[in-house]
This record gives sequence, structure tokens and C-alpha cells, in this order.
Amino acid sequence: MNNFETDINQVTKEETNNAPKKPPRYSVVLLNSDYVAFPSVLYSLSKAFNIDSDGAMQLASTAHIHGQATIATYSKDIAETKADIAFNCLQEHHVKLTGEEPTQIFSLIPFDE
Repeated sequence: MNNFETDINQVTKEETNNAPKKPPRYSVVLLNSDYVAFPSVLYSLSKAFNIDSDGAMQLASTAHIHGQATIATYSKDIAETKADIAFNCLQEHHVKLTGEEPTQIFSLIPFDE
């Protein structure tokens, strides 16, 4: 091997070793709650995550039956923002519907790839 080939191989190895790592990902999870109005859950899912009514119903039903349902997985910043938007939509709709503050039903969990 000549010096040029050795240099290219070394640079390629260094680039591979120095490649930026993917940021950790988090799943936004819908938790079951007996105290939050079902229409408010559906509303917040459709607004915050752009989920159609059938998809929102399926997620809400899964959370109700199994205790939780994974909505989507994002980088941490986006997951936090989506969960905050969803909870704000939930609050707005739930208070109009019931006159009471809802409990937090959106949670983040680390996603293992």
C-alpha cells in the first residue's frame, strides 16, 4: 500500500469514529385516565399529532385497555414540544367541556432502537 492509500484509510476510519451520534429518541405516550373526557383526548391527539379521528380513537382505546399507547417517537426536544402542545389542547378542550382541569396524560419514555 502506498502512503496515499494509507492516508485515505486512516481518514475514513477517523471520520467513522468521529461521526456525530444520533440524538436520543423519546416516545410520546398516551396514558389512560378515568378523569379526562374522551372527546378531549381525541381532540388533543388530532390537533397536536395531526392524527385522523380513526387513528385517535384507536390510540385512545389502546390506552384505555392497556393503560398506555405510544403515539410517536421523536428527538427529545420535539417529543417534549409535541407533548406540551397536546396537553395545552387537552386543557383547552377539557375545561370547556367539563369546567375542570385535566390530569397530565402525555408522558415521554426513552426509545431503545
